[in-house]
Amino acid sequence: RARRRKGVRGSVYKLAEVLLAMRPEDGSHCIWYDNDDLQIDLYFEFKQKAMEFQTQLDQWNFINPLFQIEEAKVKPIQEVVEQRTLVRVRLKEYLAAESDSPCNSLEDLRGCCSARSGTSIEPDTDLGKHQALERPEWLRVGGSKPYRLHLKNVVKTSGHDPELANDENNMLAGSWQFHQFLDGLNMPSQLPVVALQPGEIKEEVEVEPGNKRRKVMLRLKCRDETVAQCVSSMLKPGSEKQGPLEFSTSVLVKNPETFTECVQWKFDDTMAKWRSERDMLNAE
Repeated sequence: RARRRKGVRGSVYKLAEVLLAMRPEDGSHCIWYDNDDLQIDLYFEFKQKAMEFQTQLDQWNFINPLFQIEEAKVKPIQEVVEQRTLVRVRLKEYLAAESDSPCNSLEDLRGCCSARSGTSIEPDTDLGKHQALERPEWLRVGGSKPYRLHLKNVVKTSGHDPELANDENNMLAGSWQFHQFLDGLNMPSQLPVVALQPGEIKEEVEVEPGNKRRKVMLRLKCRDETVAQCVSSMLKPGSEKQGPLEFSTSVLVKNPETFTECVQWKFDDTMAKWRSERDMLNAE
């Protein structure tokens, strides 16, 4: 199903060039689509480079559970028939066909179509400017870049829509600290400590000529006072405290309906995790 994603074939071309992959000079296919599936057939002069390429594909399976690599083999040199002249694979050879997935960026496979959060973005992108909840100094602390934070986990939902993995209406921009708060990374029991709930969809705003967005209100619920104190210092101007553990803020999005649906999914998922922990503690 790789053809559904943006940048898959282009990213493989880039990785192949970096690791000195070769292809037959006669123009035989080396990275091509068979219906919706991507096929790869490359040669390497050095075994180490071939194994590095294999490792990258193995990591793809871990990072992108929606699109599994069925098999990646490194064949011994004696099994490779050297009947044709080989030339290097170059990224400039990649030409997206009309039905092909366009190359989204020059990032490696990790950033190509990850269904997980954690890919850094430039602060001056639309996502960084309009869909962040934090102050600029938090987003760029120490010169770091903000992260792309997914809301709805398309892997966990039945009837999942893989296109949602790259839809910015399913994302926020946030610092690494907020990423950990929202997704439970490195938190006790790996539980989120901030729950995000959608609020009212408000007026349309033209943020720049030709770029219109809708304002969406959000409510943040913190698990305890320590987290609430930290979140209070992180939130951007205009955010308001609604209670000891709650805050309100807003973002500007292209598709408010999709965005609020994704935020609601994230809220329900977080609440279910909190309830599950309470039930387990009460049962002890």
